[in-house]
Amino acid sequence: TNANGRLALTHEIERWRNTGEFRSKYSEAEGETTAEQYKATAETDYKFAERQYWFLRGSYEDDRFSGYDFESTATTGYGHRVWESGERSFLDLSAGAGYRYNRLNTPNADGEDAEEEAIARLAGHFDYGLSENALFRQKLSTEIGLDDNNTVSESETSLQSTVVGNVSMKVAFRVKHVSEPPEGAEST
Repeated sequence: TNANGRLALTHEIERWRNTGEFRSKYSEAEGETTAEQYKATAETDYKFAERQYWFLRGSYEDDRFSGYDFESTATTGYGHRVWESGERSFLDLSAGAGYRYNRLNTPNADGEDAEEEAIARLAGHFDYGLSENALFRQKLSTEIGLDDNNTVSESETSLQSTVVGNVSMKVAFRVKHVSEPPEGAEST
């Protein structure tokens, strides 16, 4: 049994762009759960110039098999739309700083049950309209821990195509890598 769900919303006006996303993933084989993950992100961008913006972003992830009870971050910083062509093709790059708080499933070797540290965030978002009905998208992000140097990097490559009206289908490949995962958890 496999179930995947994703809801993404974008609201954009002259000075503000607000985005939110909720993802869930569940897999079961022979009565045993093999994957269970829920992730929510929200970001607001204040566009203070034509291609420049200030962002405020928060994320929360609950992945049963990650070694964490939950992972959360809050970041803020500067973003720049480096390239834009038409309404559907652009490249956004952003950099900022923030805070990460992760609750561990089991205490680490030092007896601590949480990881918390200041982080630096680097991200890129590339959309390219292949046609009126097809869109290529690449999202990359890296959050670098400034205390423990634990780095969390994510990549999502996708191809989206409109089926009928506002209904579309999407094929995506998503990878997450944690440089220093909790004991017993995989890094990728």
